[in-house]
Amino acid sequence: MGDSVKQTVLVTGATGFLGGYLVRRLAKEYRVLALGRNQKKGRQLEAYGARFCQGDFTSREECVSYFEGVDYVIHVGALSTVWGKWEDFYRTNVQGTNLVAALCLENGIRRLVYLSSPSIYTGREDQYNIREEQAPEKNELNFYIKSKLMAEKVIGKWQKKGLETVILRPRGLIGIGDTSLVPRILGANDKTGIPLFREGHNLVDITSVENVALACELAMTAEKAGGRVFNITNGEPMEFGKILEQFLQAIGEPPHYRRLPFGVVYGLAGGLEWLYRSFGLAGEPPLTRYTVCTLGYAQTMDIHAARDVLGYRPEKTLAESIREYGAWWRENHSTEEKAGQSGISAVPGSPARLNGVKKEKRRTEQSSPACPGKVKEVRLYCCGFCTNNLGIMFRGMGWEKREFPARAVLIRHEDFGNILYDTGYSEEIFRGGTLDLPSAQPGAFGERGNHSYEVKKRRCSSGKRENHSAFPCPSGSCGRAFAVSRI
Repeated sequence: MGDSVKQTVLVTGATGFLGGYLVRRLAKEYRVLALGRNQKKGRQLEAYGARFCQGDFTSREECVSYFEGVDYVIHVGALSTVWGKWEDFYRTNVQGTNLVAALCLENGIRRLVYLSSPSIYTGREDQYNIREEQAPEKNELNFYIKSKLMAEKVIGKWQKKGLETVILRPRGLIGIGDTSLVPRILGANDKTGIPLFREGHNLVDITSVENVALACELAMTAEKAGGRVFNITNGEPMEFGKILEQFLQAIGEPPHYRRLPFGVVYGLAGGLEWLYRSFGLAGEPPLTRYTVCTLGYAQTMDIHAARDVLGYRPEKTLAESIREYGAWWRENHSTEEKAGQSGISAVPGSPARLNGVKKEKRRTEQSSPACPGKVKEVRLYCCGFCTNNLGIMFRGMGWEKREFPARAVLIRHEDFGNILYDTGYSEEIFRGGTLDLPSAQPGAFGERGNHSYEVKKRRCSSGKRENHSAFPCPSGSCGRAFAVSRI
């Protein structure tokens, strides 16, 4: 079908995660105008047959001309994050949506499809099979939720003025290119551990991004959809813990959980939010109440309306999305990542190198401890103690506080210089045993040898050194030294 007879669709937020998938899908059947600000991504969308329209949907001057001659508008653009200033959320999500709707009515657009969010349902309770009409009148758990509820009311106002609208609430998008859900999971897994409440048994809904793009296309033309709201998911509720296990297995990362008591963590999150707002701290709090509720409670949604009215049938399963993402991740992320431009960047239990040298990525399986030939010296330091709760750290442990020795290993390497290895909570390091030096691929540290290092506790007052080299505690507070011997 030639462009002269194709209907025209304008997509806002086209250079975002969902926007990109939607543009690629629509470009097969429609003339697509991709409105966004990122020129580089805009050029990529043009390769799929879309016309990139650089502009900001919150500015009438920048985008008014793009609405001329358009049949349908899908408003995907939004400020979508758990933290930020209310002024920014209001300007983008409320005023921006109002402007888009106004331009639609002015230009005789057939239908506006608005992408809202099921985060508006979020609260401190398990919720199953949530129907669209169960959305609360007010929810101020965070500014994003507040702004999305207000934006839905804006859409309703324009519907009454004569603009035909449809609202979609897609839940938890997953797919290649995700910049929100997956990066947060991986960041938590690689640092402090993924917070896990109630052993991860809470049921949640996740949606393949391709299925959301499908729902958007259906919502444009479905005969009886005007003025309606639709939940969108994969229709495959699953325990949160099982989703994490499948996902981390697919990308080849070992799971690292922190089992936490909900009430305590929710209170802590509230305190952190107050602290960040009161003192104007930069960045995002490590925990927010919304995040804790999302991780701690069940939330599944009823999608019967989307099935019956839109004819929505998910095209991709959750398992397929996880498998595809895992394959993409392994292909695009090599086993070595840069540790930083300079200094030490250490992650508990993994090696960090100095002066911008690459660090080896953690592996789910490691070969037996080995001492590559180019390792010249290994020093194990006792750096004092830290106190933590066993119930938080380890599955099945009681609620008991315990002191843990802080340990760090300094490795001097012939090629790479100083390497700092943070032992984390490795049992062998605490009680004495084999120090599991990272066994890299051939060439990473030099040729593999058939040696390992044994770590033995020794009192500083010990007079007999034998064949060991003892290194005293740098703090001088614990009265111990540690001996490292080659065996």
